[in-house]
Amino acid sequence: MAWLEQAFATCSACASLCEASCPAANSGRETLATPWAKMAIGRASLDGPLDAGVAAWLAWCSHCGACTVACRHEVPVGPALLEVIARADTDMALRVPADEVELLLERWRRRPPVAAQEVLLVGCRTCGSATDADELRQALARLGARDAEVVDDFDCGVRLLLAGQRGAFEAVGELVETAFAQARALVVTNGGCLQAFEAWLQRGRLRGSYAMLLDQWLARFGVGLPSRVWRLPCCRRRDDDAVSEFGAGSPAWPGSKPCCGAGWPLGRVEEAAAHRAGIDLLERIEAAGHEAVHVEDDQCRRHLVAVAADIDSGVRVVSRTARWLKDGSGGGGGGAGHGANLTPNESAPATNDGGA
Repeated sequence: MAWLEQAFATCSACASLCEASCPAANSGRETLATPWAKMAIGRASLDGPLDAGVAAWLAWCSHCGACTVACRHEVPVGPALLEVIARADTDMALRVPADEVELLLERWRRRPPVAAQEVLLVGCRTCGSATDADELRQALARLGARDAEVVDDFDCGVRLLLAGQRGAFEAVGELVETAFAQARALVVTNGGCLQAFEAWLQRGRLRGSYAMLLDQWLARFGVGLPSRVWRLPCCRRRDDDAVSEFGAGSPAWPGSKPCCGAGWPLGRVEEAAAHRAGIDLLERIEAAGHEAVHVEDDQCRRHLVAVAADIDSGVRVVSRTARWLKDGSGGGGGGAGHGANLTPNESAPATNDGGA
């Protein structure tokens, strides 16, 4: 691929902004985990097979894209590394075996079309979910969202996207389009699934639809947050305007979006690195004098809750979804009823929502 060769040729291994922006480099504390070092490994891969021990470092990546944004030479670092990972003959590669791809496709073929205009997808086989489908259905009934339907036990196919298996990913997209032809809103619980649905939308599939996180969708119904919460947009999300819209009243993270490390299990990287990233993030929040962090991504929330419990962190992890499922309103205190219009600025007492 000409673009890949050009990317490696343009990278000067300057070891500046990309390294500072990379959660894998900052958490692993290893030179070979830095984006510029992985670019050097990728360049070497074009000349022949890599040593398995060296190739394994390519997978120290949470797919956050911070390196691409930070590169002052405008090198597509993230896409280049993902392409090399997809080609690498190593157990750390993301490539999905052919039999698993066929099983994924067959599950989508068997799924009947959904007539609802708003589809809430939980329980992805790849990305997982901390949101229970039956609990969500009960909460929707309380909310009176009659046009919404919960779909569980599915696979978004984001592994195929990240592994560069474009043909298989497009095949899944065609089946997804058939299943959700009537849908206007496709609501997911984590950034991995959102990444897959946004990719299909960009490819012209699911016309007339839009994708969003459940936490964002709930804001439309007045589900609020306690005050004085630090808002943490997931670094895998690109729709910054939508993030700031439903996070009004809460301070956003300054500068580039940090990564909590939750994306690493998708890349099958050692849990220790993901854990270290979570610790670093919580320590930064606590050092800034904040007692709670609002996490909109279900996968990130689940990861940070586990890390906070392990280190007995003083930072609480909260989300609209957890608060809403816990008490039916998201209000928490003040005698609010179901679906009450509580805004992020309201001074309702905070609860430790992370474990919900």
